[in-house]
Amino acid sequence: MKPAPSHSLLVLALILAACRRESTGVPPETLAIAPLASMAAEDAPRYSDWSAPVNLGAPVNTSFIDQGADISRDGLSLYYFCGNCPDTFGNADIWVAHRASIDAAWGTPQRLGANVNSPSNETAARLSIDG
Repeated sequence: MKPAPSHSLLVLALILAACRRESTGVPPETLAIAPLASMAAEDAPRYSDWSAPVNLGAPVNTSFIDQGADISRDGLSLYYFCGNCPDTFGNADIWVAHRASIDAAWGTPQRLGANVNSPSNETAARLSIDG
């Protein structure tokens, strides 16, 4: 394995929103998804192969539109937005799920309060590199 430079970001987990037939949300044929650009060989992972995607399941994945996930640096908090969840402040709100350790299951997601969510759309929360 090639050592990582001291200034690089080493990604050990990847959270993605996927529209697959086996997903729990809206069927893929009902969403207009832009195709992803194919990855050039020089952009391929250099440290190891990724495992196959794993559905996080309930309580994180629901029958609603759960998207735009971002995981905290310590891997213990997962932020995402729900575009059609009930009891929102607006049309899309930011939610967070926590877990006690990397190997633990995700806890029940909580909608962030009015200090983050508003009557408008809050989507695609992103954490800074330092968490």
